[in-house]
Amino acid sequence: MDLLVEVDEVLPDRVLRAAEMEGRLMLALGERKIDVLVKDPVTPCSGVIAVAAATGRLLG
Repeated sequence: MDLLVEVDEVLPDRVLRAAEMEGRLMLALGERKIDVLVKDPVTPCSGVIAVAAATGRLLG
């Protein structure tokens, strides 16, 4: 499972937050492979983020 999380505020600890979220999801959902990307306003839009934004489904 791949999860892209977009936030409106700058997160200086963005990578740490993504790792923590990934760990919590793995504990909650079992030992499934989960990749979490966190994009804040200063994160460059890499190819991976662009593909995730274009092809993903909005959860809400």
